Amino acid sequence: MARISAAISAGQLDVIIGDAEVIRYYGEMGALEPAASWADTRQGTDAAPGSPEDTVSLYALSLKDLPALQPAGISMDEPYFALVKGSSHTGYAGKMYEFLRDFR
Repeated sequence: MARISAAISAGQLDVIIGDAEVIRYYGEMGALEPAASWADTRQGTDAAPGSPEDTVSLYALSLKDLPALQPAGISMDEPYFALVKGSSHTGYAGKMYEFLRDFR
């Protein structure tokens, strides 16, 4: 995570795709934009307010079961997509997620 932290600090990272632990870590340190600011967040969550899962759903959208990731062979716990605070490409983050979601 040190390399991710360095890239965030240098302004060289726009999005993060990571598991819940990574998203929770950077969300709690204030390095991520709330998902509601850049994406349609109607996907919903069953997380209890204030729980670790709620922190993840506040900052990221799930990539679980997206067809775009199947051929990539990504093997990790449920992957999430999040926007780094201060990104110069904020307007494209939602479009990037939509592309991954709608890719067939």
